[in-house]
Amino acid sequence: MFPVSRKVSLFVTFLILVLCAYFIGSSLLRNQRAFELMTERDKTRLQGLVTDIPKRFIDILRNANSGILSDKEISEAFYEQDKAKTAQLLEQYFSHLRGDFGNTRTVIHLLLADGTSFYRAHQPDQFGDNLLASRPMIKKTLETGEEQSGFETGRYGLSLRVISPVYRDGELIGALDTAIDAGFIAARISSLTSYAASILLNMQSSDHYKMKINNKVSSDKFEIFNTSPELFEKIYGKLNGSGFPELLKVDGRIFFLISDMQITEFSGENTGIFLFALDVTEEIKWVRAYLYKSAAATAFIVILILFIIRKGFREMIGGLERKYARTIKELERKEAQCRGYIVNAPLAVFVTDSNLNLLETNPAAEELTGYSDPEMMLMNFISLFHYESPETKEAIRKSLTETGRLSGMYTFRTANGKRIQVQADAASLPSHRLNIIFCRDVTEENSLKIDLERAYAELEDMNRHLTVKVEEEIEKRQKTEKHLEQQKKFSDMGQMINAIAHQWRQPLNALGIYIQDTAERIKEKVLTEKDLSEFESVSMMLISQMSDTIDNFRSFFLPSKEQEKFNVAEETAYLLRMLSAQMSSKNINLTYTCDCDGEKRSCMDDYSMPVCGAAYVSAFGYVGEFRQALMNIVSNAIYAVEEKSLTEKKLKGMINIELSCYNGIIKLNVKDNGTGIANETLSKVFDPYYTTKPQGRGTGIGLYVTKLLIEKHMGGKIRIYNNPEGGAGVEITLSQDIADE
Repeated sequence: MFPVSRKVSLFVTFLILVLCAYFIGSSLLRNQRAFELMTERDKTRLQGLVTDIPKRFIDILRNANSGILSDKEISEAFYEQDKAKTAQLLEQYFSHLRGDFGNTRTVIHLLLADGTSFYRAHQPDQFGDNLLASRPMIKKTLETGEEQSGFETGRYGLSLRVISPVYRDGELIGALDTAIDAGFIAARISSLTSYAASILLNMQSSDHYKMKINNKVSSDKFEIFNTSPELFEKIYGKLNGSGFPELLKVDGRIFFLISDMQITEFSGENTGIFLFALDVTEEIKWVRAYLYKSAAATAFIVILILFIIRKGFREMIGGLERKYARTIKELERKEAQCRGYIVNAPLAVFVTDSNLNLLETNPAAEELTGYSDPEMMLMNFISLFHYESPETKEAIRKSLTETGRLSGMYTFRTANGKRIQVQADAASLPSHRLNIIFCRDVTEENSLKIDLERAYAELEDMNRHLTVKVEEEIEKRQKTEKHLEQQKKFSDMGQMINAIAHQWRQPLNALGIYIQDTAERIKEKVLTEKDLSEFESVSMMLISQMSDTIDNFRSFFLPSKEQEKFNVAEETAYLLRMLSAQMSSKNINLTYTCDCDGEKRSCMDDYSMPVCGAAYVSAFGYVGEFRQALMNIVSNAIYAVEEKSLTEKKLKGMINIELSCYNGIIKLNVKDNGTGIANETLSKVFDPYYTTKPQGRGTGIGLYVTKLLIEKHMGGKIRIYNNPEGGAGVEITLSQDIADE
C-alpha cells in the first residue's frame, strides 16, 4: 500500500495533467469558437449588405424614374414620339445617373405600350425591337400598369431594374426602364468589406436568354462578374464538382468562402448566387502558434508544480491530516447535535432511504404510531398508510422516490389499529439518498373543521332566505332606474326646447325684417307683384325651416321599441346640428371630425360627409337611447365651457367631437376646454345623485343615466377623463354592427 503522501502526490499530478489537457482543449475550442463567431458575424453583415444595397439602389433608380416622368417636356416628346427631342431631354438625366453609378453599365430605356423599344439612352442606335417575349418584367409592367423592381436576367447578364408605367391623361402609353449592372452591387459590397466578390448564375439562365458563357464554374453555374479574376480563377480550379467548401487552400493561402447568398429575381425565382472569399491565413496561423505556445507553457508549469510538490508536500500533508482529524471530530459533534434536534422535535420525524425503508425515528413518532423504534426499523414507511387506497399509496411512493417531496393529509394506522389523520410534509437529502418526513396529528383539527362546515351550511341556508329579499330590492332599483331615465329624458327635452329657441331666433328675426320691409313698401305704394311673390317665397321657406325643427324635435326622443342598425356618424351630426345655434350663441366653437385612416375630416353635414369607414360605420342598438346619452354628454360640455367663461372672459370655448373605428370597435370622443373635473371626484361622476354643479343647477342623475343607456342598453363602455391641455373628455365605445364589418 502506498502512503497517504504518495497517493496524494499521484492524485495531484494526475489532476494537474487533466487540468492542463483541459486548458489546451478549451483554448482550442475557444479559438475555434472565436473563428466561428467571426465568420457568422461576417455572414450576417454580408447578408445585410446583399439585402440593403439593392434596396438603396432601387430607391435611386425609382427617384430617377420619378424625375423623368415628372418632366412635362419629356412626357410630351414621348407622347408625340419625337425621338430627337426625347434623346436631347434625356441626356442630362442619363449623365446624372451614370455619375451616380460610376463606370458600370447604366440603362435608361423608353418603350411603347405594345412593348416596342422607342429609345435607349445607352444605345441610341438600337430601337424598334419588341421585348414582350424576352423581358418578363416589361411585360408585367405593361399588363398590370404597375411599377416593377428587382433583379432580372437578360442577354447581357444580370441587372437591377426599376420599370415604371408611363401614363398620359390616364392612358398607359408606355414604360420607363432604368437599370444598372449587378456587378456594381458586388463591387460595392467588396469595397465595404475585406471580401472578394463574384456573381454566379444558373445554367438555365444562359439557355433561356441565349447568353454567351465565358467562364463556366460547374455543371450548373457560370460566372458573369468578379472583383479579383486571378483569385477566383484559382478557386474554380480547386473545385471538384461537389460544391463550395467553407475553407479552401489556394497557393499556400487559406480562403474562407461564403456561397449561400441567393440572388432572387423580381418574380421570386432564384437565378444565382453571390460568392465571397476572404483570406484567413494569418488568423489560422495565429491560432496554431497560440496552441503551440500554450502547450509549451503548460509543460513548463507541470514540471515546476511537480518540483514544488516533491520539495514541500510532506509538511503540507501532515498539516492536512491534522486538519482532517479535527474536521472529523467537528462532524461527529454536529451529527450528535442534529440527532438531538430530531429526538427532541415536537413533530413526529421519520427518516427513510431511497426505497422508503425506515432508518430512524424520534420519540414523537413512537408516540404518534404506537410502534417502538426497533419495530419501525423493520417497517417500510408506506405500511403506515394501511387505510389509504392502493392508488394513494402508489402516488405517495412515487412522489417521495422521484421528487423527494410530499405534502398532504393522510390516514395512518397505529399499532393498536386506530385511525388517525396526519399532515405529512417531506424533504429529501439527495447527497445522502435520504428522505425526512415530518408528521403532525390533525384528527382533532379535522373534527373542528367538520363543525365549522356544519355552521357554514346553516349560514348558507340563511343566505338563501336573504336572496329573496335581495331580488325584491333589485326589482325596486330597476324601477327607480327607469324612473330616473324618464326624469332625465324630461330634463333633456327642456334642453332641446332651449336649443329650438336658438334655432328659431334667426328665422323669426329674418321674418320680422321681411314683414317690416313689406309694410313700408305698402305705405310708400312701391310694392310690386314681384316683391310680394318674393316675400311669400322667403316667408314660407323660413316657416318651413321652423316646422322642420319642430318635426325633428318630436321624433328625437321617441323611445326605440326594438334594436336597429343605425349610422353613428349621421346620428351624431343630426344632434349637433340641432345644438349648433345654441353653441354659436354662447360663443362656443364646435368641430366634428371622422378619423379616415389617420386623417381627420369634417363630418358635420350630410353633403360634406367624407367617404371613409368611420363616416359610414354602423352600430346595432336603441338609437333613441344613443341620442339621449349623447345629448347628456354634449350638454355637460356646454355647461363646463360656460362656467369657465365666467372666470376667463377671453376664453374661446371649444367642443371637439372625434369619431373613429378600428378592428370593429367604434369610439366617439367628446372633448371640451371647460372647467374639467377634480381628480378626486372622477371616480364618482357616474354615481346617482352626485353632481359637481351648484345646488339647484344639477340633479346628479345625468351621467348616471348616460352610463345606464350606453352600457346596459347599448352594450358599450363609457369613461370620463381630464384633458392634459385643459377641460374634460368623455369616450363612448360601441361594437360595430357585424353585418357592417
